[in-house]
Amino acid sequence: MNWLTQTIGTGLIIIAAIDIFITVLYPRTGNSIVSLPLGRGVWHIFRWLARWTKSVRLMAYCGSVVLVVVAIFWIALFLIGFALIVWSMLGEEIVASSGKTPTDFGTAIYYSEFNFTTLGIGDLVPQSTVC
Repeated sequence: MNWLTQTIGTGLIIIAAIDIFITVLYPRTGNSIVSLPLGRGVWHIFRWLARWTKSVRLMAYCGSVVLVVVAIFWIALFLIGFALIVWSMLGEEIVASSGKTPTDFGTAIYYSEFNFTTLGIGDLVPQSTVC
């Protein structure tokens, strides 16, 4: 089971990295794995809201919202992917600095998030060079 969650986590990180690479460096190709379909979905929601409220001005905010939604989705893919990789390491290779180490997925997300933001507050400490 550990190898499966780590493989899925690695896959999510690779999907996010490829999508960022394609979207940022080659936007004229019109291809992407996640950001283009996500942007189209947000645009459809805004179009529906503009028709429902009969306010064309609402569409002016769509581009900004698409940027924020896509960035949040990329960050979420990285955080969840890394959390899936380190989840099986909690309790053995990643331990709490005091007390018993929780080994649930929420703790893996927490560890992933504070490492992603480089906060590194030290309540969960790696015991090996792998993590």
